[in-house]
Amino acid sequence: MFMTNCLHILVSFDTSQLWEEAYEALKTFEILGIQKKLNIGASTCPSVVDTLGSSSSSLKDLFYAMNVNMLLKCEINEDGFAGVAS
Repeated sequence: MFMTNCLHILVSFDTSQLWEEAYEALKTFEILGIQKKLNIGASTCPSVVDTLGSSSSSLKDLFYAMNVNMLLKCEINEDGFAGVAS
């Protein structure tokens, strides 16, 4: 049941989802060694890019989105941080 809940958090991820929950779920998958078997990045990376590029993102969201990015290794160019830097 726990694994199903973690997977649901990541597959149905949207910006209203708490980044902290997404990070904890990804960290759990990494510890269990199953993260690479799942294609989680395809559904989660666009939200990471949006959050990191938005000037309205809270510091907490930025912190956890960066942590999620470190685990998923999303492709983010320097323009993706323009909103945060301004």
